[in-house]
Amino acid sequence: MKPLLIGGPIALALIFAGSACKRPASTASFTPPRAPVSIASVAAAKTLTVANEVEAKVRPEEHSKMLKEAEALFHKRDIAGALTMLDDAPAALKIDPGFLNLRGACHVEKKDFKAALADFEEATKKDPDNPGVQFNIAEMYYVTKRWDEAVKAFQLVKSKPGGVPANLSALVDFKLMLCEEGRGNAAEFERLANANLKEADTLLAAYTKAAMEFRAGKKADAKVTIAAANKKFPDRSETSPYYDTMIEFGYDPRK
Repeated sequence: MKPLLIGGPIALALIFAGSACKRPASTASFTPPRAPVSIASVAAAKTLTVANEVEAKVRPEEHSKMLKEAEALFHKRDIAGALTMLDDAPAALKIDPGFLNLRGACHVEKKDFKAALADFEEATKKDPDNPGVQFNIAEMYYVTKRWDEAVKAFQLVKSKPGGVPANLSALVDFKLMLCEEGRGNAAEFERLANANLKEADTLLAAYTKAAMEFRAGKKADAKVTIAAANKKFPDRSETSPYYDTMIEFGYDPRK
């Protein structure tokens, strides 16, 4: 399972979204005590207020740079280094949805799905219309086989305002089909599978056929189907999300 980073293209080896750092709330201005204060204290208060205003202006750029550096470590597979950098981030950055989503992605790589889900849920509170973050929440339910919750979460992805990219929508359709099999709803699995098969000459149709073959106990046929699909669609960033989804479900063509 590879998470989406906010705003990026699908590439689920890693379906990663770009960390768009939002401007945090400005630092509260200094309020002097109610009791009489000295001239020196007033001067110090003014200095602190100016410093806070300057910090508020430069902080978004600094935060964006820090997120980019942490994301670069993530892409280099230095998950420990990325987490260390994120742990050392200032408190104002730790409420940013891009930060939360990236840290959640790091937790996924360490297979700490509970911590990842907590970060993704917090991120979606701050950026509720982002389908990438909602997709990550759905994925946490999927990989932990919480099928009912996964179905609801994937359906929510597809209902986001403005829709979702066609490739992400197709992947969600594939996952929804397998979720129905996971929760023992054979009729709904078959209905969704038949709908997916109508998307001729697509990865969705090819991998749906392979899943149906696995389900029918025809593993050898499924492997042939997958090999043909991967040959027809050689871009691993396109095929890996489907391949990984199969393995996560338990339909493992490597065995």
